[in-house]
Amino acid sequence: MKVKLTDICRPKQWKIISMNQLLNDGYPVYGANGKIGYYSEHNHEKPVLLIGCRGSCGSLHITEPFSYANGNAMALDDLDDSKYLLKYLYYFFSNRGFVDVISGSSQPQITRTGLERVVLPVVPLKKQKQIVQILDTANNLRQKREEQLALLDDYLKSVFIEIFGDPIFNYKKWPLVELNSIIENIDSGWSPVCVDNHRESQDVPVVLKLGAVTYCVFNQLKYKIIPKDVDIKKRVEVQSKDLLFTRKNTKDLVGASVYVFKCERNLLLPDTIFRLNYKNTLVNGIYLWKLFTEKGFRKVIQNLATGSAGSMPNISKEKLKKLRMPLPSLNIQNKFASIVEQAQQIKQKMRASLDEMDNHFNALMQRYFE
Repeated sequence: MKVKLTDICRPKQWKIISMNQLLNDGYPVYGANGKIGYYSEHNHEKPVLLIGCRGSCGSLHITEPFSYANGNAMALDDLDDSKYLLKYLYYFFSNRGFVDVISGSSQPQITRTGLERVVLPVVPLKKQKQIVQILDTANNLRQKREEQLALLDDYLKSVFIEIFGDPIFNYKKWPLVELNSIIENIDSGWSPVCVDNHRESQDVPVVLKLGAVTYCVFNQLKYKIIPKDVDIKKRVEVQSKDLLFTRKNTKDLVGASVYVFKCERNLLLPDTIFRLNYKNTLVNGIYLWKLFTEKGFRKVIQNLATGSAGSMPNISKEKLKKLRMPLPSLNIQNKFASIVEQAQQIKQKMRASLDEMDNHFNALMQRYFE
């Protein structure tokens, strides 16, 4: 037995509060991407489930009490809580998704009309409570592990500043050098038309996507497969200890870098990612990676990017080579790198544990909702 979503609630888009109307305090404002700021008024006294209906279509958020639901998210108002729990619906839709109700090609959106096609199984409240309790427990474990990983990253940031100081002000008076003086050269790859699939073995050559580097942690699963009938024109294969750098991306993401601790075979660079072949007698690649990802210095790097209207910002090799930076002694760099490598081993174990938790959580979702 099933029931229509619109029979248990009233999906509604409220008036949009623009970014320049947001305040530093007041009632929290929620949009398609979660909490975005504060406002002087609220339109919901109780928590409400929001579905992103513009931009981040299908994203899900539960608001705090006394919040403002912004117009780029659909609020499931007047939910009949005698039939459905808010948190149960959150988990149900997290598993279900909204691919079948998203309309519009140039500007995807979710409308009330689309949501009228959505149906839910009829589940007794007692059973819903049991499901929510089990999923909450599994989800909380995942969140705690993610928090531990974040704390470890924060620790390494504080160690960097403690050892080297702020790289922008360089209070410790380290010598300033141009990047060109501590690298041999900069490699770039090749971007053929590829297939967005997973490969069956490491014998299949693939080209990395920007997402492999974008968030400053190497993700070797972000790749595209080179079709068998395409000749590989330029083979720049990623190796362990490589320092990779995104020369082209959005304004906020350009200039990301990663240090490759280990990687699979046959991962090739696209032309949007540089490999900085640093001189290991002068600089440790881990130090460079952490320097490039330090918040203030990252902005300096991003300011090197140029681009015309309508195109993504780009950092040229010539500008990157002239980048000036503090260069501590190699001995001090190596000591810092040792700390990072020890932390990396801990993070690997934590991530493996998190992967297991994710698999367990997803299995539970499939068990209860499919």
